[in-house]
Amino acid sequence: MKSIIVVADEKLRDHAINLVHAISKIEDMKASYFTPSKFRDNESEITGKNLTIFIGENDIAQPYLGVIKKKYNKHGIYWGFDGSKAGIVVDEIRLEEKKIKAEIDAIIVSSAAGATTLGASTIAVMTSMMPAFWAPAIVYFVYKYFAKKKRMREAEKLQYKLGVLSFMEKGFDEYITKAN
Repeated sequence: MKSIIVVADEKLRDHAINLVHAISKIEDMKASYFTPSKFRDNESEITGKNLTIFIGENDIAQPYLGVIKKKYNKHGIYWGFDGSKAGIVVDEIRLEEKKIKAEIDAIIVSSAAGATTLGASTIAVMTSMMPAFWAPAIVYFVYKYFAKKKRMREAEKLQYKLGVLSFMEKGFDEYITKAN
């Protein structure tokens, strides 16, 4: 039975758990989720031969990501592997939700076949400290700023979802084969 460690920061935990689950459903495979700190705590027991997949960039993944050969590089996402180490990274957040969702849907289909709001008190405090004619413009730009940040977080989530799905569909078998 092959054992795989999936390493991801807490903010990417859901993607790591989804990958662990997908791997664990494969015969003769098991996977575990490690945070970077858990990986660091267990490094003395982890050898260079241990199959490890890093999701996202962090201080533990960085040295490995530098040597991983990119096999997929699309929509600001890349994944690849070298030996027993693999990585899935969003290196540029792109607001391409329709394209990314279409690709996710295509992967799901092929697998099956074989506005942030500001609190009223915040607005009241902001508007009481500025001339009345500036208030609507400032509130609008603050709203747009937070709306864009939320949209970027959602886009990054979609990108990681696509990264994990495309890795499982297009790269996992080759990674496992070449890691032996």
